[in-house]
Amino acid sequence: MIFTEDAGDQQLSHRLPPERDTYDVHPALADYPVWLGYEEEADNERLLSGDTDDPTLLSDAPYVLPPDAIHANGTSHVAWVEGGPDAEWRVIHARDGQDPGTVVATGDAHYAAAAVAATEETVYVAAEEIADEVQVVVYERPVGGDGWTETFRGEDSSYQPRLATARDRAGLVFSTFTGRGYDVHYRDLAAGTTTVVCDDGVYNQHPDVAFDDAGHVWVAWTRESERMNPNREHYLRDHVRVQTTERFAMVAPWYNHQRAFVRRLDRDVYTRLGSPEERNAHYPRLAVSPGGRPWVFTRYLAAPNRDLDVPKYGVFAHRGPAPDGPASGHSAWDDPRTVDGGYSGRNCPVGVRATPEGIELAWTVDSRPVVGSDLGEADSGEYISDTAYVRTDNAIREGDSDLVRLLGTDGELIGAPATEGESAYAVTPRHVQRRPLSNTTDERRTVETADGELELVYGNLHRHSTISMCGSDFDQEQQFHYRFARDVTGEAFTAVTDHAEDMVPYDWHESVKYAEAYDAPGSFVAFPAYEFTGSRQIYSGYREDDSGFGHAHVIQREPGHERRHIYQSDTPTVQALLDAVDSDVTMPIPHHPADMQFPFDWNDYDETVAPVVELYQDYRGASEFLDDPRHIELPQTEDPRHYLQPILDDGVRVGFTSSGDHYSVSFAGVYVAERTRDAVFEALQERRCYATTGAQMKLEFRADEKLMGSVVPTGGSPIPFEISVEGNGVIEAVEFVANGEVVREWIPDEPSFEVEFELDEPDTGYYYVRVHRDDDHMAWSTPVWLE
Repeated sequence: MIFTEDAGDQQLSHRLPPERDTYDVHPALADYPVWLGYEEEADNERLLSGDTDDPTLLSDAPYVLPPDAIHANGTSHVAWVEGGPDAEWRVIHARDGQDPGTVVATGDAHYAAAAVAATEETVYVAAEEIADEVQVVVYERPVGGDGWTETFRGEDSSYQPRLATARDRAGLVFSTFTGRGYDVHYRDLAAGTTTVVCDDGVYNQHPDVAFDDAGHVWVAWTRESERMNPNREHYLRDHVRVQTTERFAMVAPWYNHQRAFVRRLDRDVYTRLGSPEERNAHYPRLAVSPGGRPWVFTRYLAAPNRDLDVPKYGVFAHRGPAPDGPASGHSAWDDPRTVDGGYSGRNCPVGVRATPEGIELAWTVDSRPVVGSDLGEADSGEYISDTAYVRTDNAIREGDSDLVRLLGTDGELIGAPATEGESAYAVTPRHVQRRPLSNTTDERRTVETADGELELVYGNLHRHSTISMCGSDFDQEQQFHYRFARDVTGEAFTAVTDHAEDMVPYDWHESVKYAEAYDAPGSFVAFPAYEFTGSRQIYSGYREDDSGFGHAHVIQREPGHERRHIYQSDTPTVQALLDAVDSDVTMPIPHHPADMQFPFDWNDYDETVAPVVELYQDYRGASEFLDDPRHIELPQTEDPRHYLQPILDDGVRVGFTSSGDHYSVSFAGVYVAERTRDAVFEALQERRCYATTGAQMKLEFRADEKLMGSVVPTGGSPIPFEISVEGNGVIEAVEFVANGEVVREWIPDEPSFEVEFELDEPDTGYYYVRVHRDDDHMAWSTPVWLE
């Protein structure tokens, strides 16, 4: 859409673009738009530029990451990342849309972001490099020259580079994990100096930078708010959030947590920007208008989870002070405007470009319809109750995204509708010294087995991003989860498991793309994954009752494998899912099986396809047995058939894991041969794993020298058992469970515990260990089975 001003009433009007059966996303602006395009049946993703009616193809690769584009000194520059499973990951630069060339490529690293800027003499490209560590790296070359030189490399765990230039000045902003949280840094590339922009937030992210005509440096970013759900704040600040019935109470809306900030670098005081109806701000972008005013443009959550909408986002504009006005405070930024409040789609950044005529913006509009309680019929998506809803209309998951453009002067943007949200206000940095967010350990923990040495690693295979309806109002984008897992929670493997029924085809493509980008074999494992979500209404059509249907997060060891979910005709039930997937590639993991809303149906369960089950989830509690004290206040079913001990009693052999769902830190401990997808996947297949509530305890449990998850023949002889626990805290009790009953208990009151004992006449069945720490943390070993 090209927006123009109606001079009579200062309203913005538009004309529709041509219809395109594609997903056009992540726009950037030089003197022409640049964006990613994806077609449902295509093998590759494309980078397009120029006229939206007849675009130019810049790149056609398995995965293309969001581009950055600028126009400087009469020349357009575009930078992006591309790669794939069988393609080298490269950072690419193109000048005036011609002859793209490689800035950097290495077989040992992936890349997850790129930025570009140029002065009259030098072109700069920055990239987020992913290997054993993640680092922001800057490359430069003379304008018109050949060969790129690395001129800056940030600290370990530095992310999200953005560049800006003005005449002979060049600046870089990025975020860095410091152990206490994520800080924003500004790097003067000419002077070689680095300044801390903000270090008083929990998670400062998505920085942007611009120079005004007076030479001042402006930096904008978002950060976690102080005003959030107290459980989540406890988790973010102290790393653990142990759920008990006494401590779990959602007393505040979860969407009050992310705000945009802006600072003129020569001033200590900076500004927290207002937001419409207190909803989240995402991806701030800076531009300076011809009149010299800085502007900050953000995406914001326009349709949160509470309305049962497909996630929809708007565009919000904040006008800064005049060149001769105050540099910060309420009066400088108190005129926020809604540029687009019509539920524009996809939570990707706004493309911004300052021109002599004004500021040009670009974003995308998603054609997927809104889903809510006003549709009238259940089969059209009506919200029925907290325990029964269904969204089966294919139109919900179909659609495309169109590029939107706006060119507006200060007056035109101010003529946009005013928001009813809060006003901006000044913030004085507190520089509070907090303890580190992470209580993880870098200690390498190994065990010896008959098959050689195995390493104990921790991970979380169940997380949601903003793609999922259930977390659209408080979760972060996918990249956040990979960074947070690497830095804060110290995980060796993770998976972002967005709801498949919430995905359009591009969402799944993008999910796989970021898993591929952040996967670093030998260091950090990222699985392509999704969540299979059952529905009572659909399920009852295949059974005589709706007593259970179940949810499962589904991980894949290969990136391009097909996703399957409840709304596909060949997988209407969990049993159909288990029958359909290729167990060599895909692993469904049932979660919260005893949740009253979503009890899992164990009928015809295939343990060879789904060899592990999520026993504990920080968000909902444990599903070990009926009346388990580790349940939390979210309703649990009173039907014992949906718990884990009854299915173990029935002879089903499954391993135990734990995960988080949303902002939670329940870890699974897994014994792996190496840190790769194949090794983690194979360890789960062999049930070499255990569940924790979030504390990284080392738990080793053997029967007849065989590690947990094994099947051990009794042969009528005594069976030796070994238990070893390193608590990473004080161990209060260790329980030995035999066929559902605690038959032995020890009270160590020490940080470590070891014991060896024999059962002279052991019964056949299952045996496992339950560990209690003195701070409510727990761990559960996977059973061994005697036969």
